[in-house]
Amino acid sequence: MDVSVPTTADDTVLAAPPRPLRSWRWLAAGITLLTLLGAVVVGLWLLLLGTTVAPAYRLAQVARGPVTATVIASGTVNPMINVQVGSQVSGQCGPAN
Repeated sequence: MDVSVPTTADDTVLAAPPRPLRSWRWLAAGITLLTLLGAVVVGLWLLLLGTTVAPAYRLAQVARGPVTATVIASGTVNPMINVQVGSQVSGQCGPAN
């Protein structure tokens, strides 16, 4: 089998242009595939092996009555924000009815 190699006039072998590295594409495709496969596995696991026990509800009759809460604390109550409130009035003051 005779394979011919392209050459120039001075018999220098022409090299093929270098191919760009495509290994990063395979890596990205592999990571994407593994992520999707993991999501499918977790979804099926939660769907098929999830708890099938019904939640326990506490039921009670509705009744009217006072709502009370007791707070036991010690210390000083401080405001979160202090706001200065003032007004200016001009004119004569008259009798209040």
